[in-house]
Amino acid sequence: MNRPLFRLWLLFVGALVLSACDEKIVYKGAVCGDGRVEGAESCDDGNLEDGDGCSRFCRTEVAESCDNGVDDDENGWIDCLDPVCVGDPACDGEICGNGLDDDDDGLTDCEDGDCLHHVSCRRPEDCVNGLDDDGNGATDCDDASCLSHPACGACDPTDAATAAVGDAFTLPRNDDTVVRPVPCWASADPTWVFRLELAAPAGLVVALDGDAGFLFLSREENPGRTCGLDTLTCVHPPHSGELWVPLLPPGAYRLVAPAGQPVSVTLVEPVYELCDNGFDDDNDGLVDCDDPDCAAAPVCQPEVCDNDLDDDGDGLADCDDPDCQAACAPPENCGNGLDDDLDGRVDCQDFDCAGDAACAGSACVIHFDFGTLDRGALATAPWSTVDTPNAQLASCGGAGPDFTAAFTLASPSNVLLHFTQSGSHSVTLATEAGPGTGCGAGELACAPSPGLHLPGTWSFASLPAARYFLTVDAVTTDATGLGTLELQVAGPLDEWCGNGLDDNGDGLADCADPACADLSICRGETRCRDGLDDDGDGWIDCADVQCMATTSCVTGDCLVDRPLGALAVGHPLSAWVDLAAGARSFALPCALAGARPGAVLSFSLPAPARVRLRLLPEDFSDPAAALAIPAGPGTSCLDAVHLCTGVPAPGIAATVETGELPAGGPYYVVVGAYADPAIGRVQVILNAL
Repeated sequence: MNRPLFRLWLLFVGALVLSACDEKIVYKGAVCGDGRVEGAESCDDGNLEDGDGCSRFCRTEVAESCDNGVDDDENGWIDCLDPVCVGDPACDGEICGNGLDDDDDGLTDCEDGDCLHHVSCRRPEDCVNGLDDDGNGATDCDDASCLSHPACGACDPTDAATAAVGDAFTLPRNDDTVVRPVPCWASADPTWVFRLELAAPAGLVVALDGDAGFLFLSREENPGRTCGLDTLTCVHPPHSGELWVPLLPPGAYRLVAPAGQPVSVTLVEPVYELCDNGFDDDNDGLVDCDDPDCAAAPVCQPEVCDNDLDDDGDGLADCDDPDCQAACAPPENCGNGLDDDLDGRVDCQDFDCAGDAACAGSACVIHFDFGTLDRGALATAPWSTVDTPNAQLASCGGAGPDFTAAFTLASPSNVLLHFTQSGSHSVTLATEAGPGTGCGAGELACAPSPGLHLPGTWSFASLPAARYFLTVDAVTTDATGLGTLELQVAGPLDEWCGNGLDDNGDGLADCADPACADLSICRGETRCRDGLDDDGDGWIDCADVQCMATTSCVTGDCLVDRPLGALAVGHPLSAWVDLAAGARSFALPCALAGARPGAVLSFSLPAPARVRLRLLPEDFSDPAAALAIPAGPGTSCLDAVHLCTGVPAPGIAATVETGELPAGGPYYVVVGAYADPAIGRVQVILNAL
């Protein structure tokens, strides 16, 4: 449940407790397109069309003037960059940033010498080439963006001890101490840093003389080239005054400890994961076969249930192995009330029973019928829960109004479902479950809401020929909204556009195959400054990762308070943020209205990855955070928000995951208070998955 909905629910429950009246309370915000001007709407002409004087966002439309330096029509394009200004006399010559060769000289945008000094063509500052690359009047180390570059005196200390297994050090080795921010220690006490380099894997044992103090261990992202650090561990106080890290890969490391306190560092034999003892031997949070180190171990191989071999080395082969219990079970009997095939599904809630005579018939009331869909079909339909009743409760969450669409498969098929939404909804796939049964009686799958306003894509393999129901269910009574349902139906030899495979054998998979060109998720965000969600994935322009690093979505004017460095798998990043101490204020889209103090963190991805963002509030603090992408020249930190989340309630942790994000950066994490009073701290933890 998202934050505003959770708070309204608390108010609703409180009203029931305190009042003896049987009064229904309804919360309903402004709805663009209903013909009534409400809330922040400046107009409402009863539709969601652009170009008729009132936009689909219920903002009054103004014609673009092509020579006044103002985005008159508020579509994200100014003057000659706006498509409506093509051919205007004020727009002769090369227009920098529109993706066109306007002056027909064979060169486009930043490739054209006419755009050499245009703001959209400026490059990040290279700190060692003697040039003013970003055009701000400062060169190399005189540029503020180079303050953290090694060539400009950063990254102290630079001396390092070359270490290997068997080496031991008594510290501190250096006398100079400074006050450094340490994630797990909020004091202004002086610290010292010990730097070591490993040419081969080793284990690390660090012991403090006594239990007081803290230990902070990090790995240098790119020694000698950047000052970025990846946090490995930060403990206060360390257990029994000792920090043990079973396995450190080759690289350069920094150990920060309290100044003046004796510390011993010993390099020991590394501990690798043992794959069958039930312990996390290498202390990486993964046990036995869940650890990638065990991928090739015999005990972690799946048992193949029909080859007369003991594949997993447990002394049992095929159906004698408990791992094969489900594979060796009999087929599902669709009318006996038992889970015959041991797949966790009984009778009409088993995929095997879709279309079976024992499950024929239903009393499900539908709002839209796609009809019969043959293999190769691509069908789209709008949906809305704004004015529908609350007819069912989805098993994965959905206490609000719901909308049900039906479709019938003419033959066994693979089905891809793409879903966009405003509000927050779960999606259920069900089939008929017999005369008189409701829409959810034959539930086959239920997907929780992907998040507030976020889209979702799901695939269902080898669905039998049968009638099916798709139910979109608002997670609470005030989480209603609208969106689209898009279905692709594919046969076994057709390209199925969401499984990562080349199904039709033409050497191209999914969206790379022309057969998928008409699917919205494959069209791509075609124009990154047109104010439209071109690919129907729920993100517009620079907030869509497909636009990242294009000329329209380069780094703007976002000032970062704390660069966290590169986020790689197995190397999480962490930072503490004081919700009351931000020098600047931000209005987070998922927080209550109004600007509040905040801080901007940044990170980069060396390789494509999903990112898990965790908020761990201290005491009763109430944080929110937005993950944003650069939105182009002159833009701020929150102009391209990819997702935004808050904790469920003050003092309770929150976790959210992204889809796969492209390599590169910077990515911004803007952290602030959800509501007043802006007090306390929150720990932000990022993991690459």
